[in-house]
Amino acid sequence: MGKTKKTKKLKATLPLKIQAEIQQKYYGDKPVIKLNKPVEEYLKTFKVSSIEEDVGTAEQAKQLFDKVVYPVKLIVPKNKVKKLGVESMVPSTWKNKPNDVHYFTKNKSLTEKQYTLLYLEEDIRDTHGFRINGVRGFGSTANLMKYQEAKLKIEKKALERRLKIEEEKLKKATGDKKELYKNLSALTRKIFESNEQLIQPIKKIREPMDALRASLNPFSFGFKPPKDGLLGKTILGGATIARPSIPKIKPDGVKRTPITGTGLTTYMAYHKLKNPVEVAKKFLTKEGKFFKEPDGKERKYEAKGFDHLRLICEQMNVNVEEAFLYICEGMNDSKARWQKHRLDKEFWRGSQSVVNLVKYYNEQVDIAKKDKNKIAYTVKALHRSPYCTNFFEEYGVHKPDYTKFTAWFKKMKHHVEVLNLDKK
Repeated sequence: MGKTKKTKKLKATLPLKIQAEIQQKYYGDKPVIKLNKPVEEYLKTFKVSSIEEDVGTAEQAKQLFDKVVYPVKLIVPKNKVKKLGVESMVPSTWKNKPNDVHYFTKNKSLTEKQYTLLYLEEDIRDTHGFRINGVRGFGSTANLMKYQEAKLKIEKKALERRLKIEEEKLKKATGDKKELYKNLSALTRKIFESNEQLIQPIKKIREPMDALRASLNPFSFGFKPPKDGLLGKTILGGATIARPSIPKIKPDGVKRTPITGTGLTTYMAYHKLKNPVEVAKKFLTKEGKFFKEPDGKERKYEAKGFDHLRLICEQMNVNVEEAFLYICEGMNDSKARWQKHRLDKEFWRGSQSVVNLVKYYNEQVDIAKKDKNKIAYTVKALHRSPYCTNFFEEYGVHKPDYTKFTAWFKKMKHHVEVLNLDKK
């Protein structure tokens, strides 16, 4: 008789969810050992603390809000740091409740100083999620727009200070440095002027929702202002928020475990992947878009914002230059994909070219109807027309065959008519 394989058992000190994740990460298909001891037993070996001690604006937040509760983190014992690859973990839930940032205030609407504090803690909120008076996020579109306005004002002031510093340097500089500071000062002022122009669309977005739907396109590009303003989190933007460093986990031969907080641990365990780099191949398959949680619930794996994407890229050994290169390569991978980004999405940004194509078609149809000697103008006739050929050439997009063009044109024509763009 063959020897029975022994299953490695975990000590009964972990909550069930974390225990299941570690079981999957390190023991794969081997039977999961159920732990029945309460969470209190776990707390004896893993210290629980708040991330408040890592938040530089925590004291300021407590002064501006009636109460602020930051997520808890689990301090990994030193003897387990090498195995888990991290010194602490921030679980998504704690005691069956969302483990995010909770802000409490008696004010009916947030003050300017409170919005400023939320801006300073944007990285923390994006990473862990947040609630205001128990409501997830800002609670309403109006509050979100007020936050965006406050954010732009902060960035504007920061840019003004930066511009003043550059002009002072320009006055004191001589020789080559004088020319350098002159160019930098001119660039800063140009960005400052562009930032001023950005404020106007934000004000329009705060109009009543009915007017918003009638005046703007129903695609995300039209509804949402740039998340980080024109400048983003750059030196010229005056940003001083430090992004947390990403811990480096050394490979064990061909194997390497990802850091916690990316969702890759559960994803890799479900698909039996040895290294985060392998996600690149698996995700392109049909089944690779989904995975199952330890509780059996199926989820779609997706990047939740650029901060999350940054963590995923780092785990997959992709730096910023490579990410940009792969985006460009991906957009040019097929004619259909290039058309989607170069032509279709430009329409949703407000380009008039597709609208003009629809108008041209409708005009030709009306002309044919009025002249009994002319045959009816069809989509096929439009496809053959020089107007249509020039249209695709101007965009640098390959003109599709008649079948594909018909399906695309009918879809875009529908959008134009529903939005009443052909009536303007």
